[in-house]
Amino acid sequence: MAFAGRFRIWAAPFVWIGMNAITLYLVWHFVKFDRIASQIVGGPGSELAQHVSSKYIDLAPHVVALLMILALARFLYKRQIFLRV
Repeated sequence: MAFAGRFRIWAAPFVWIGMNAITLYLVWHFVKFDRIASQIVGGPGSELAQHVSSKYIDLAPHVVALLMILALARFLYKRQIFLRV
């Protein structure tokens, strides 16, 4: 039983995405998460760039965009908002 509890913790984001896959797909194409994340993270001269290696600074906006879409998926799942076809 302890194994099942640990399995549920890391699998939760996949459940959130799976329950709202169509909604997240549509939102991803209408809302430019890449641009929003780039504004949040900043460019090469930003505060983040001083603390992160230069080879990882290009990865930061993509990670932030992924975290934003996961936050949206979690919000929709917790509120039980599902788009059904």
